[in-house]
This record gives sequence, C-alpha cells and structure tokens, in this order.
Amino acid sequence: MPFVRKFRGAKGSSGSEPSRTDSAESAPSAGSALDAQNDILVELIKQLRPKLRIVLVKVYVERKTRQAVADELRISRKRLDQRLTRALRCLRVGAEARGINLLPEPAAPVAAKRAA
Repeated sequence: MPFVRKFRGAKGSSGSEPSRTDSAESAPSAGSALDAQNDILVELIKQLRPKLRIVLVKVYVERKTRQAVADELRISRKRLDQRLTRALRCLRVGAEARGINLLPEPAAPVAAKRAA
C-alpha cells in the first residue's frame, strides 16, 4: 500500500526522499500515475483541518476502530462519524477537482453480466 507508507513518511520525514534511479520507474507507466495520485492525496490530507485529519489518519491509516478513536479523542461515536464523513467528502471533492475519481465504478447489472 504505497499511499499509507508515503503518508506515514511525509509526517515524520526530514524532507528528503530517497532518489529513484530505477529505469522502470523513470518511464511513464501505471505505477507513476498511481504515485502522482498518491502525492495529490497526501497533499489533500495535509490540507484538511486538524480535527478532520486526525480522525481520518487514526481510522484509515493506523487502522484503529472507530470506537477506540472516539474514546481516545473523548468525543462521541456520532461526532467521529461526522468528522470522518466530512473528511472523506473534502478528499473526494479535492481529488475530483484534480481529475481523480475516488469512487468505484458502478457495477454492471447482474442480468447484463449473464447475457454476455
């Protein structure tokens, strides 16, 4: 999961990233497109208000349960869910403004799959 590793490194890093010298990574590919998307997502997360960013990181990056995060932050579970919803909405809107669709493509109807 390169996004999680990159985000964790962005918070505590000294600002220097290891240089990339692999010839496979220097050529444009699907991997470099994902890296670009990850960079955009990291920047969007950094731009979130601290209250939104903290709950997002604790739930989705640190993989803590919602109840554990709510207890740790001394907020209700409902308040935590509201903050997560707001944070995800901000990420989705910011990503769409930069040409990234974070929502999965709608599934084809079952009848259409059987006909094919």
